[in-house]
Amino acid sequence: MLSVNSQSGLYNSSFFKMVINTDRPIIDDRGRFADEQTFFHEYIHYLQDIATTFGLMNTSQTLKLLLVYVQEAKKNRNTTIKIPLSNHNFGNVSINHDLVEMYNGDYSQDKYRKLQNAHLKLIEHPFNNCIPGYESVEYINLVFSNGFKFHFGGIAILECMAYMLEVLVFRKEFDKNLSPYSLAYNITESIYPELCDNLWNIIVICDHALMHFDPGTIFCNTLEYIKHYGLTFESPFEIYDVAKMVTYGNYDDYKSIFNVPLATFNESMDAIFIHDDHRQIKNWSKEIVLKSYNDIGTNERFIKYIYDNVKYGSLQLISSLIKKYSMPLTFNNKDECWTTDIQSPATSLYLALFDIFYKFSEGKDLACSLYNFCKAQDLNSVNTICLNKPWLRSKEIELCPFAQIWIFSGLASVNIDLELIY
Repeated sequence: MLSVNSQSGLYNSSFFKMVINTDRPIIDDRGRFADEQTFFHEYIHYLQDIATTFGLMNTSQTLKLLLVYVQEAKKNRNTTIKIPLSNHNFGNVSINHDLVEMYNGDYSQDKYRKLQNAHLKLIEHPFNNCIPGYESVEYINLVFSNGFKFHFGGIAILECMAYMLEVLVFRKEFDKNLSPYSLAYNITESIYPELCDNLWNIIVICDHALMHFDPGTIFCNTLEYIKHYGLTFESPFEIYDVAKMVTYGNYDDYKSIFNVPLATFNESMDAIFIHDDHRQIKNWSKEIVLKSYNDIGTNERFIKYIYDNVKYGSLQLISSLIKKYSMPLTFNNKDECWTTDIQSPATSLYLALFDIFYKFSEGKDLACSLYNFCKAQDLNSVNTICLNKPWLRSKEIELCPFAQIWIFSGLASVNIDLELIY
C-alpha cells in the first residue's frame, strides 16, 4: 500500500520502507526531521502495519504470496520464467488475496480524483460473492453527489486515521472536504454527528475497525450501534468498551484476532530469512510486532501513547515513538537511508525482498531497485548486470543483497528471459 500523498512521501507496507520527498537528510545531527509532518504521517502507516490486525494481515498476505511466487519460480529451475507471475492459481493463498483486496476497498488515484468536489449522499451495505462456495461478504459503498460509488475499506481508514492524527499533533485546521482523508469524518457526520466534535472519537473508532479483518464494515456498523443506543462518552477511549460489541463472532478480544495474522507473519519470517546471517533482521521484525501485540489493550497502545504525549510537542513525540517502536527504512530522494542501529547491518536484505516481490508481481522493471542504494553505501560494487539481469549476481562469489535473497530462496538456477516478459 502506498500513501495517497506520494508527492510528499510514501510508505511501502509489508516491507517497512518509507520515502520522504526531500534531498535533505531525513534526520540531521541535532535529531530534527527534514519534513516532520510528512514523516509523522508515513510513520503512522508503519505503526498501523505492525500494530493493527488489518495492517499485519496485509503484510502477512504479501509475505505468503512472495513465498508462493518463489515456489512457483523454483518449478522452472534450469529454464526461464516469464513475469509477472499470475497469483490466481495458488489455492488458498489466491483466495485470501482476493478476500484481502475486498477488505482493502478502493484506493486508486483515479478513484480518489472522482471524490473531489463531491459530497457524500448515501451509505450502502451490499454483499459480494467474491469467493465461490463461501458466504457473501458485506462491504460499504459510499454514494456521492456526482453519482460515483466508492468502496470504503481498510486503506481509506488507514489514510483517514493518519490525517486526523497529523492534524491534532501539528495543530492544523481539519479539512472535512479533503477526500479520501476526510471520509471517516464524513461517514461519522452522516451517521452520528454528535461524535464529530472531537476527532479523537473518530480516531478510536478507526483503530477499533483496523483491529479487524474488514475495517470498512466494522467502522460503519460501530457507528450505527452507537447511534442506536444514543451513546455519549466522557473520554474517547471509553468507545473501545462499547465498540467491542461490534466485532467478529468467535474472538474474545483484540489480541485473539491479532493472533491470526501474527502466526502467519512469524511463519513467513522463518521461511524467508533462513540463513544465519539473516537472524538479526528476522528477530528485529518479530520483536517490533511482538511489542505492538503486548501493548494491545493497555495505555501503551500507540494511539493512547500519542494522546498522552502530544502535549510535549511533535519532535519529542516522534522521537519517543521511534525509541519505543523503532522505525522503517527511511529514504530521501538521494537513496540515502536512515535506520535504527539494530537494522543497519541488514537493511539491504529487506530492500532486496521488496525488489524480488515487485519483479514477480509486477514484472515492469528488471533493474535492481537497490542500485543507487548499494552505490551510495558502496556495497559489493554495482555493475551493469544490476540494471538488466540482477539475478545473475547470484553466480558471483561475493553476494550482493539481491543475490543473497535470490540464492538463499533456492532461485540460483532460475533465469528470467527478457523476451518472455509479458
